[in-house]
Amino acid sequence: MNRNGFDRSWEGFLPKNAVVMTKACRITAESDSLEKIANDLDGCRRCKLCKERHTIVVGEGNPHAQLVLAGEGPGENEDLQGRPFIGKAGNLLEKMIGAIKHRGPDDIGIFHENNIGLAHARLSIIDISPAGHQPMTLLGGSVSIVLNGEIYNYRDLRDECIKEGCTFRGTSDTEVILWLYKKKGIECFKKLIGMFALAIYDKEKDTLILARDRMGEKPLYWTKHSNTIFFASELRALIESGRVLRRLNIDAVRHYLAHDYVPTPLSIFENVFKLEPASMLVCTPNS
Repeated sequence: MNRNGFDRSWEGFLPKNAVVMTKACRITAESDSLEKIANDLDGCRRCKLCKERHTIVVGEGNPHAQLVLAGEGPGENEDLQGRPFIGKAGNLLEKMIGAIKHRGPDDIGIFHENNIGLAHARLSIIDISPAGHQPMTLLGGSVSIVLNGEIYNYRDLRDECIKEGCTFRGTSDTEVILWLYKKKGIECFKKLIGMFALAIYDKEKDTLILARDRMGEKPLYWTKHSNTIFFASELRALIESGRVLRRLNIDAVRHYLAHDYVPTPLSIFENVFKLEPASMLVCTPNS
């Protein structure tokens, strides 16, 4: 054991240029130097979860080809980031994301904390490593995100963030949005060029923000039930929540018969809406 509590016996298993991470906060380091990796993992001890859980995962290229070499992984009631999704809320998120898992066959993630729950089915395109796993949370847990889409100018925005002192764990466009929001708040959306529908949970402000790209290329449905906002990329996930009655919206049906589509913000069901393009929905405990 070294001074950080990591078992050195896994040194022989380490492939060159491997990806090494702790499952608790998904800190990553790419290096063929064992000392470099040890230093990176030592820096990871800023996170309380990492300090308590010394799980090391090694994968080379394929994020699913992982080997747990030391320590203890997340418990049965935790997601891959070591965060709890216990009881009804976690089961509900699993049912909802399971209804649209065809949208993202490569990975499924669930985040549940306090009165917020996020789930994501991932189609890995940018940064296919585990560092691109969603829901994604900044170190310290202040901001979390789920993103459907692609940001075309994310490399330029990433360079801007790095100049301002931001430290990235991976190379995904999702992480760029997290840092942009942390630096600029909701003004960050003005800088995004791409197609996207996203949700950001700001823990410090206890605020949920839904946003959609300017042309509305990516879908985002939402409804309100008993002072709770439910949202998803497809209606079937909202139906799976059990909070949506399959009652046709007559106005929407008229539009569909006349124009062959249902205009935003209507959906085919009553009390379910499509977030309009170039729009945000900001949810706080009071409004």
